[in-house]
Amino acid sequence: MDQKHALVSLVESLEPKIGSHGFLLRGNLFVREGADRQEIVQPGAVRKSMGRVGLLYGARVRFPALERLIHGNSADASHSGSYGGLSHLIAEKGYYDWTIEAPDAIPVVAEAVFANIMQVAFPFFDDHVTLDSLLRALRTHKRPLGLSPEDQVVYRAAALWQLGSREESRKMLTDALEERVDQLPKKRVQIESLFRRLEVLT
Repeated sequence: MDQKHALVSLVESLEPKIGSHGFLLRGNLFVREGADRQEIVQPGAVRKSMGRVGLLYGARVRFPALERLIHGNSADASHSGSYGGLSHLIAEKGYYDWTIEAPDAIPVVAEAVFANIMQVAFPFFDDHVTLDSLLRALRTHKRPLGLSPEDQVVYRAAALWQLGSREESRKMLTDALEERVDQLPKKRVQIESLFRRLEVLT
């Protein structure tokens, strides 16, 4: 079975269901706009053995103003953003997928995918409504929102800055850079970039 066709069919089957909850289709992403954030459901498909395809999805919450602070004006809907991968929230095996062997199974599987979105993604969205709730998640999750340790520092510092805790934000970045002084440049580049950006804003 063709992987691309399977994804298109999954998106078509999900659109009326998830669209009834205020999500609009943009490419292969379902996006619901809030006052200062976006909720995103991203269907996907992976090729498996013997002509089978696995259907899956991811859920993200984006705070565009936070991302502009971190990345500048280059941040867009395809950026990793404040990513809430289901693999980091509930699925011990790494991710959910639903394996299909023929196209006529997609509408039935789409029902199961949507039920899982309602059960898992929607509560995830509800738990990450504000920058305060995002900051709590970054502090408490074992693998916060699917972010690397360096990304966690950057997002926490940026959230603190936007919430008015600017000295704490600067200290977090400074401490993180000192901890990584002997590490590879790639471990420092994002942290240094945000540090410089905040210095300009001071």
